[in-house]
Amino acid sequence: MKAELKEQVEARLDELLVLIWETLPDFPRPTIGYDHFNLFSYAAAAANAVDWDIQISPEMLEAYPEEMLAEGLPHELGHLVSNYKNKNKFEFELENILLNGHGPLWEEVMHDIFGIENPHDSFNSVVKENGHAPINP
Repeated sequence: MKAELKEQVEARLDELLVLIWETLPDFPRPTIGYDHFNLFSYAAAAANAVDWDIQISPEMLEAYPEEMLAEGLPHELGHLVSNYKNKNKFEFELENILLNGHGPLWEEVMHDIFGIENPHDSFNSVVKENGHAPINP
């Protein structure tokens, strides 16, 4: 994968963290990985609240760089933010990692923090139009 794409991901993460830190100043920066994606080959990216990272599919990033930066990264970061906001009410099981899915808290994060109005729709539409499976069916 091109180093330029990784630099763009880190720059976009910096932009998104600025938005998060306006309301959650102690939110920790997650790490970004590209090499542990075999378990999630059906998806563009995956958030992990135990390791506090986001794994990105290099193939999907190379195929859809604009969409991944605009929506894929905020989508996964939204899971970590909603998890962080709910940390006192949430119980972790290391062997069965649970995040706050695509429910109301995640939708609120996507809308209120990242300004993404319909987080379920647009990226999947682009992916389907190009013959790939939906990101989060």
